[in-house]
Amino acid sequence: MKIVVAADSFKGSLSSVQIIEVSSRAIKKHYPDAQVVGVPIADGGEGTLEALLELTCGQKIRARVHDPIGREIDAYCGQADGCFFVEMAQASGITLLSEKERDPLIASSLGTGEMIRLGLELGFRNFIVGIGGSATNDGGTGLLHALGVRFIDGSGNEIKPCGENLLHIESIDITGLDKRLLDSTITVMCDVDNPFTGASGATYVYAPQKGAGEYELELLERGMVKYKEKVIQELGIDMDAIAGAGAAGGVGGALCAFCKAKLRSGIVTLLEVADFESILKGCSFVISGEGRIDSQSARGKAISGIAKVCAANGVPLYAVCGGIRGDVGWLYESGVKSIMPITRSPMSVEYAMQHAEYLLEDALDRMIRFINQTY
Repeated sequence: MKIVVAADSFKGSLSSVQIIEVSSRAIKKHYPDAQVVGVPIADGGEGTLEALLELTCGQKIRARVHDPIGREIDAYCGQADGCFFVEMAQASGITLLSEKERDPLIASSLGTGEMIRLGLELGFRNFIVGIGGSATNDGGTGLLHALGVRFIDGSGNEIKPCGENLLHIESIDITGLDKRLLDSTITVMCDVDNPFTGASGATYVYAPQKGAGEYELELLERGMVKYKEKVIQELGIDMDAIAGAGAAGGVGGALCAFCKAKLRSGIVTLLEVADFESILKGCSFVISGEGRIDSQSARGKAISGIAKVCAANGVPLYAVCGGIRGDVGWLYESGVKSIMPITRSPMSVEYAMQHAEYLLEDALDRMIRFINQTY
């Protein structure tokens, strides 16, 4: 019997690799002779670099970059088979900041651009960039600054690229944009389709969780609109016309407009890197999951992408998760046989996270006992 475990991380408690290890233990209790194949999963956010390196047997590369509020830190990129991997959360992630430090008015994506620049300097021209988990709402201006773009105010002075300064942009100088980007291919792992501005754009949907209140939201949105209009004037590209341009506080749009990047579903990209369809050959069933399964899971999240591939190959899929919120009937319609939350009694989120490994193994034991009725 061959069983595949392909689960995203439970953010803040268990990594994808840890979940594979726990799942393997639980499976072996019931199927001692089973071949358990682990596939680390991520959709562009935290854990993407680890998953890509694990799948490709790649090499981790240290980079000295600036975090969202300008501190120098060590972040990590990776490479395999001529492709350079960048995870935005490593340099510009929200988990790098304490609750008090989170402020999208001053946060910058500079560090992510510095990692891309490092890849160019090392000779790479093929990039996979995961942009989930960011702390920024600077429209990607920090990233672009690291790649040679200058943003000028009404007095002809270069401005610091960050959310609060978007309103001051009067012109954009792209003459210094790194020419090595012209012969580079950048694939951006993006699991959302939000536009650059508007009610469903970067600011109003994502900035509140990055520390923005009502005042900050209004200021940021005005700046994003003005910046978008300047890009139309300079490049003839309307970032609001790009599905997913609002990802990572506008980094998705910036990479497309200035670097000719292509936005692709994060989970689709990762499953292609893993050659997931080949892995499913001869598989009895797949166990997957993520920290929380809800209505948003349908919009390009890991579980939805895995469900599509499993259904297309006729392989049953079972899911475990930290919790379920809202209507998830669509998942059953897409081929998931059952969903097993790891909580088995009322408990706080903090308790569940602290005891996630035990709770996961217990939930898997219950799930496999249920599956045993089928096999």
